[in-house]
Amino acid sequence: MTERFLCTKSPDDSYALNNTVAVSPNDFPEAISQGKVHLNIRIPENPAASYYNFCAVADRKIHPGQMGFAGHQRKWCRLGLNNEIQATKLNPNRIPNASVINIELNFLKAADGNKHGETTFNSDQMAIKFNETFNSQIFNKNQPFVFQFEKINFSAQIKSIQAYDVSSTSRTKNLRISDVSSKDENYGIVGSNTSLSFQASESSP
Repeated sequence: MTERFLCTKSPDDSYALNNTVAVSPNDFPEAISQGKVHLNIRIPENPAASYYNFCAVADRKIHPGQMGFAGHQRKWCRLGLNNEIQATKLNPNRIPNASVINIELNFLKAADGNKHGETTFNSDQMAIKFNETFNSQIFNKNQPFVFQFEKINFSAQIKSIQAYDVSSTSRTKNLRISDVSSKDENYGIVGSNTSLSFQASESSP
């Protein structure tokens, strides 16, 4: 069922760092019992009439009928304050499980780029941090987000997503992840078996 909300600002910066949107527990009580809810949203005032997928968490600072977005999320969705949002809950069991996600990184602040531009970051540690922060979250192809690593905020973007294609395998109780092929998807959920590839943006120092 699709419900209507009005856009407001997220209550604090944690939502930008966790890539979540804020909802009222009155509107989504399951966001409390389950920790989060996966939503597909559409902005009727957006001429492109595109759809976007987010994880939402409950926050009592958000009034019923509102949904809180961070600045970069509103910019990506071309969503203005008080714009109408049409939201539909997604069944996480029907969302593709991401097998590989390619991520492009740049420094969010120019000062960090000047200071750490020549630094080599450990991609394995980056992957661990990413999974700790975004486990079970839904991401979209081309989605921008903020990724904090070693106290540095990166401007990140999903460049591509591949998901496990279970339909390409024969059904068996002994099915292994290595036996499952992948296919390109426009969105997918991050899990413990998701492989991550990080690359520097062309504009990165």
